[in-house]
Amino acid sequence: MTHVQTSKPLLPTPVAQARASHNPNTTTLIPQKPMRFIPAAERAEKIAKGLCYFCDQPFERGHKCATKGKQLFLVEVSDEVGEVMEEVGDEQEPFMEEMEPQISMNAMCGNTGFQTMRINGHVGKKTIHILIDSGSTHNFLDVNSAKKLGCKLEPLAEQPVTIAGGNKLPCHYVCKGFRWWLHGTEFKSDVYLLPLGSCDLVLGVQWLSTLGIIKWDFKKLKMEYMQGSRKFTLRGIRSGKVQLMSQETLPKALRHAAQLFMIQWLPAVEDSCLALESSLPIKVPAPLQYILEEYWDVFQDSPSLPPARGHFDHKIPLKEGTSPISLRPYRYPLKQKDIIEQLVQEMFSKGIIQLSSSPFASPVVLVGKKDGLWRLCVDYRELNRHTVKDKFPIPVIEELLDELAGSTVYSKIDLKSGYHQVRMSEEDIAKTAFKTHFGHFEFLVMPFGLTNAPATFQSLMNHVFRRFLRKFVLVFFDNILVYSKSSILSM
Repeated sequence: MTHVQTSKPLLPTPVAQARASHNPNTTTLIPQKPMRFIPAAERAEKIAKGLCYFCDQPFERGHKCATKGKQLFLVEVSDEVGEVMEEVGDEQEPFMEEMEPQISMNAMCGNTGFQTMRINGHVGKKTIHILIDSGSTHNFLDVNSAKKLGCKLEPLAEQPVTIAGGNKLPCHYVCKGFRWWLHGTEFKSDVYLLPLGSCDLVLGVQWLSTLGIIKWDFKKLKMEYMQGSRKFTLRGIRSGKVQLMSQETLPKALRHAAQLFMIQWLPAVEDSCLALESSLPIKVPAPLQYILEEYWDVFQDSPSLPPARGHFDHKIPLKEGTSPISLRPYRYPLKQKDIIEQLVQEMFSKGIIQLSSSPFASPVVLVGKKDGLWRLCVDYRELNRHTVKDKFPIPVIEELLDELAGSTVYSKIDLKSGYHQVRMSEEDIAKTAFKTHFGHFEFLVMPFGLTNAPATFQSLMNHVFRRFLRKFVLVFFDNILVYSKSSILSM
């Protein structure tokens, strides 16, 4: 056995204290308490009883010694390798308890990286998915899996768990003495509860350290360790490159999956038949065919601008003192520039926009539509901030639905590009100017995005259908609903 010894006394002598008190340039030495010697047997006893080395109180997470002041302890160290290894093993569990739990990003996302390996284990008769992760310090159990397994949860003073980037994830429960089986061997450990989602159990260094010497081949996903005289081999699950999933299991997978790379829609037999039928000529009933032929011009694109309607032409009244608003265009990818040029050219060909030299200029943005095409929208937010708001009452959906009481027959009409059927007031055309990467243009019809555009359009629609409103017609912007209690309308 070896002992730590010093060649000089640790405590100052009375003569030295007297000299120090009379010498102003000398720092006064504070008397220290005698050293406390802790032999190996006493240390082992304290570890077994779960007591603190310093104050002999029960050692728990966040424990602070009641002893005040500084102390110096002399620890007895053995020269024999076997005894040193045994004591290190005894200290390992308290060391893990003191460390703040950490979980890797691979464990949170369920990725199989160079520090992880996925295997199957069992709790009773139920199979659980386990992720062995050397990047996590402790063991973690998924909250939903713990409820399904019927684990007994104990509340925990909010324990922060560190994840990638230094962020903290609160942990409120712990399951003590959680048991699971691997290859016929039962393991038991305390596990923290977190919403993992990608697996049921994460085994970190807290569990790996109990296996002793481990031989781990990450390429082959193979791990070997010894338990007594038996050799155990764990083989990781290799995930396929593509995982096929049916339509029935897709909603559940989307709720729990960490990543989704691609969805390929394959039509079923019925869908294929419908697609074949849709490609055939549509047979229109004779009465409807007569109406389509009589009013053929209604279903055609207008070759000219809509007529000027005076009061119903859209105006943009600005607040007093507002100067012309001009913003530079946004930066677009090369592909979007081609789309913007195409859409602007289409509007220019239809005559709804023209070249502009206006002092106003707003940027444009592309918005995706449900059919996969693009819509060109002008960002009029800055112009709208300086516009006097219209007070025209917008219909309330609930009140419109009340009007349908007792009706049984419905016909719905949806106007195509309804806003573009309203002219801009001559004096306000310059305010609609927008700037692109290849030119400056302005609208001759009412564009989307203006703050008072809905009120102007609803006002016009109410005026056109004023004789029929609340009798058999309801209008909500560009949606027209014709309803009746029978198949015969009465004027």
